[in-house]
Amino acid sequence: MAVAKERLFVNQAFGSSILVLDSRTLREITRIELDKPSQGKVTAAPDGNAVYFASNIERAFYAFDPFCTWLKRTPYPDGGHGIGAVVVSPDSRRLYLGIQRGASADNADPPSELAGKVNPLEQLYGGPMLSIYDVAEERYIASKSIGDTMLERGVDSSIASGMVFSNDAKSLFISMRQCVVGVHIFGVAQNRLLKPVAFPTTLERHRIRGCNDVVVHDDKVFVALLSNDVIKVVDPVTQTIENTIDCGEQVSNMAVFEKKLYACQTKQKRILVFEIQ
Repeated sequence: MAVAKERLFVNQAFGSSILVLDSRTLREITRIELDKPSQGKVTAAPDGNAVYFASNIERAFYAFDPFCTWLKRTPYPDGGHGIGAVVVSPDSRRLYLGIQRGASADNADPPSELAGKVNPLEQLYGGPMLSIYDVAEERYIASKSIGDTMLERGVDSSIASGMVFSNDAKSLFISMRQCVVGVHIFGVAQNRLLKPVAFPTTLERHRIRGCNDVVVHDDKVFVALLSNDVIKVVDPVTQTIENTIDCGEQVSNMAVFEKKLYACQTKQKRILVFEIQ
């Protein structure tokens, strides 16, 4: 779900439309009809002038304005299909897509090998990639492989589960699921992946490592671990772990509002609320 110009945009996984609601009354305004089921991710530009839907079914993303006066379809880069996460840069000029498959040797950009080699590109159909689309120029300006070496998973690739910018917009944090690397860090100015952050698995019932979500508040990065039932608090500058929050069960999604961290636990059907000091 995304918000723009006092409207809510909801992708319906079992339908073929984006539902547009009045954010105050929650009444339906219209629907944006698509050719195929609207499974995927939706986000809005920070300036509120555009909304984006990245499809998990089609090999493309859609852009439209909040008042639904125009709609544009743009294919993913060659070989790209499946979507894990999507976000717009704070200046609303670039769209960042965490595409599940399509990486190639040409766009491998390995960071320091903190968690082992992260770009072997050994998954069937290629591994995941971060693709960056320039909104004004209407073209992709970069694609970066964000694969890993977890071969016990077979041909199933890792996938971006969440993406968020640092407050100064200099870094993009990418939480990874089914992945040795917990969080990739993309340096915007450097236009490359920097040293990743890894989180060892401590629970035997979770054979596969990775993270479910990542959010930022001031100078802290919060990472919900898939494998350890905890939230890690990371310093974005040093990439060191400052604190560990034991949640008892896996946290699926998080949100930050004012000085509170909201953590959703799907299996427990509850939301945990933490005060941010």
